[in-house]
Amino acid sequence: YQYEGLHNPDAIRVLKLLPGGFGSPLKCEILEVRKSEDPSFEALSYTWGEPVFPCIVQDAKSNTVIRITENLSDALNGLRYEATERILWIDQICINQMDLPEKSHQVANMGDIYRIATKTLVWLGKDDE
Repeated sequence: YQYEGLHNPDAIRVLKLLPGGFGSPLKCEILEVRKSEDPSFEALSYTWGEPVFPCIVQDAKSNTVIRITENLSDALNGLRYEATERILWIDQICINQMDLPEKSHQVANMGDIYRIATKTLVWLGKDDE
């Protein structure tokens, strides 16, 4: 997946998690929204786990993949709806982790992001953990 730069100082990315059954391939779209336009999304709070990225989520627009941690893959599988999309803000995906100026700016604004989210979801791990 190739990140595009954000177009406005108050812009953030959100993930549109596309519907699917548990265990089916994860598919999404990455969207840019402006905080000043009162976007509707849920923020996800979770632990990254080990800094290895063995799992993928497919970007439906570009047909490319985003590598993610196993814990995030478990969270997305557990939170995904079967019939409707879900709009989420997830730091691991919505912040370009390789762009240090963007990462610094977005991390500094995480408090605002969680504050404007319609709700914050907390993922503690799979039921069997």
